[in-house]
Amino acid sequence: MTLVEDHLIKIQNSIEFKEKSKDVFFLLEKAFQETIGHKLFTILKFEKNTFMLERIYTNKPKEYPTYGMKILKKSFWQKCVFEDGYTYIGYNSDDIKSSFPDYKLIFKLGCESVMNIPIIQNNIIKGSVNILHKKNWYNIDHIKPAKIITSLMNDLI
Repeated sequence: MTLVEDHLIKIQNSIEFKEKSKDVFFLLEKAFQETIGHKLFTILKFEKNTFMLERIYTNKPKEYPTYGMKILKKSFWQKCVFEDGYTYIGYNSDDIKSSFPDYKLIFKLGCESVMNIPIIQNNIIKGSVNILHKKNWYNIDHIKPAKIITSLMNDLI
C-alpha cells in the first residue's frame, strides 16, 4: 500500500464515521504534508454567485484565521482554479506576487511557491485546497496525488 493510499483510507474512514469536518480536514492536511509537503495549508469554500472565498480550514489560524472572507479578484490563478477547474502551480515569488494580494504575509511565512487544487463536485467548483512551501517546491508530478487526495473533499464543502 502506498502512502497516498494509506491516507485515503484514513480520510475515507473518518468521513464514513461522520467525524467533524475539522477532524477530516486535519487528516487531509496530514496527508498533504506527508505526501507532498507544505508550510501553509488552507481550504477555501467558493461561492460562485458572489465571487467570495471563505477560509474554512487553516494550519496557521493566527496568520490566516478560519472563516476569513475575501472577494476573489480576476487573475490568471483565479481563472485557472475557479473558472476552468485546473490545478495551479506558482513556482516562485514572482508567481506569488502576481497572484495574491497578501504576498507579503505569504513571504513572511517562508513560502514562495503554491499549489491550488480545485474541489469539484458534479462539475461545480466548490472551493480549493491550497498548499504553500519554499521556492520551486511544487511540480507537475505533485498534481496527480494532490487531485486524488482532494477528491475526498467533494462532499464536505
